[in-house]
Amino acid sequence: MFAIKNLTFDETHLNLELQDGALFRQSLKRHAKLAQADAQTRTQWRLNEARDSIVWSNIDGREVSIDLYEWVWEAICDHALENLQSHGWDVKKVSQKTYDIASIWRLEADGYNGGFLQFFCNWGEDNCQTALSALQDIGATATHQVLAAQRALIQRLEDAPEMTRLDELPALLTEQERDEIGERLDHALWDAMMEIPPLAVRYYGWQDLILEQNKHE
Repeated sequence: MFAIKNLTFDETHLNLELQDGALFRQSLKRHAKLAQADAQTRTQWRLNEARDSIVWSNIDGREVSIDLYEWVWEAICDHALENLQSHGWDVKKVSQKTYDIASIWRLEADGYNGGFLQFFCNWGEDNCQTALSALQDIGATATHQVLAAQRALIQRLEDAPEMTRLDELPALLTEQERDEIGERLDHALWDAMMEIPPLAVRYYGWQDLILEQNKHE
């Protein structure tokens, strides 16, 4: 069952146990308020009704929460990236599932950092198309719609002879195209990508993580 059973702390990590027995760990450094709180305050958490979010009502005068889907999706991405790295970052040597997850992670990482153009220029057409397909698979329709619209805006440059490297692409766009991609649509992308963690976790599952954990025990 995908729901939180318990949360404990050690000196450096949060330790999360799911109802099905899966265990996840995160560094306390990821959560500044919790890292600064005393041990008693850390124990004063509660679960929301769906048992997929941990909430502290008052840490230094503010509510703090941790979302289970975001936590597990990050672990799924880390697992896929470690697999890809072990194969020299060659996407042809890993499963389609691994590449799909990595492509979505790249979209999130670069999309939130520098927007669509950073994502596309860093990873190229094949990764973009893989991300689009993976977004369809998991049902992330809002994100797919925005990403497809951004990709369509650079279509005219696909065979442009003056573009010899992908990082030259932004300079070849008109000011209007850059504004559309980088202002209106990037903001829409940031909002849309909030749908990804729960959809991706439900679609890909977390069983691979449990198998990997058992392998090392």
